[in-house]
Amino acid sequence: MLARLACVALSAAALFAQSVSPTHFANAEGPANNFYPFGSTVAPFRYSQIHDDVPAMVISGMSFRHNWNANVYAVHSITMDAWVSTAATASAAMSSTFDTNHGVDKTQVVFNRTYTLANSDPSNLPGAFVLDYPFDVPFVFPGGGASLCWEVHVTAKTQTGSVFYDAVSASSSTTSGPANPAVAIGRFGTGCTATGMATPMTATATQSTNWLGPTMTLTVNGTNLVPNGLNLFCMGVDKTSYLGIPLPAVLPGTTCPVYSDIVLATPIVASAGGAGSNALTFVPAAAYHGVTIYSQVWGLDAAANAFGLVTSNAAMHHIVAPYTTPLPVSRLFLSGSLGATGTVGTSYGLVTNFY
Repeated sequence: MLARLACVALSAAALFAQSVSPTHFANAEGPANNFYPFGSTVAPFRYSQIHDDVPAMVISGMSFRHNWNANVYAVHSITMDAWVSTAATASAAMSSTFDTNHGVDKTQVVFNRTYTLANSDPSNLPGAFVLDYPFDVPFVFPGGGASLCWEVHVTAKTQTGSVFYDAVSASSSTTSGPANPAVAIGRFGTGCTATGMATPMTATATQSTNWLGPTMTLTVNGTNLVPNGLNLFCMGVDKTSYLGIPLPAVLPGTTCPVYSDIVLATPIVASAGGAGSNALTFVPAAAYHGVTIYSQVWGLDAAANAFGLVTSNAAMHHIVAPYTTPLPVSRLFLSGSLGATGTVGTSYGLVTNFY
């Protein structure tokens, strides 16, 4: 199974050219989250980032992804202006004065434009880059060791609650910092109900990570399983199809969903109360970076339906490999104003896809 995970990780990484910054998180969930500047309910909002790892390219827009959340962030709109330039300095030396960070080629690329942003999808970990801001005017970035600076003036918003974007941070924490990042966990979907239970089967992911050990344990805890019955704790790496059938799917004649393929299945007898657990322990490797493992519990329940099967929701484990600091990005923000100066956060910023 782990060999297949490595292949998936390498394939996913190849899909991303050198347009995502920081590049380490092109196919991996960032270790932080932030609602500045787009996801905050405050307007106006002035915000800028400097990136040190963007290659020479013609940039026609930038996009971001939601930070994972079990609840769906709804469709909403924001209005803004934006500028891009070859930065006057590297990210580590970002100034608290907005204009000072721009080079002589500062170009306005968005003119008072209103964007409608897509809702989030809890089944994506990491999220897709659906928070999309195409430019009105492209910007030619020369690369060659130079840094890129972008700035937005957000002037109007329609969301009534905060929308969190995926972000990076050079945390100094020894338990979840750059040298030892935790596995990101999540869940999505709804299961069906086993015989004798009042509520659907559930699967919840937990994790224990020690890259320095090295050891990694991915645990799935099940509740409302087939009581005293055989339940298969299944793990897979594909939530789009299984045996040629598009996913998600429902077992015919039932309400029981199938959310992923099955690469590994472990039989567990649940307790009389319908509880069970399964843990996969292995040595973590950099090759698994960016891999998401999907888990679902399948219960053998002849009385439930003609198939004799019941299933849970899906649980997710997403592996993030250690990364180096300082990170090649810094931010500058000013909430509630378009004033000249703001607060600098070095080695901190939104994961940004330039295209």
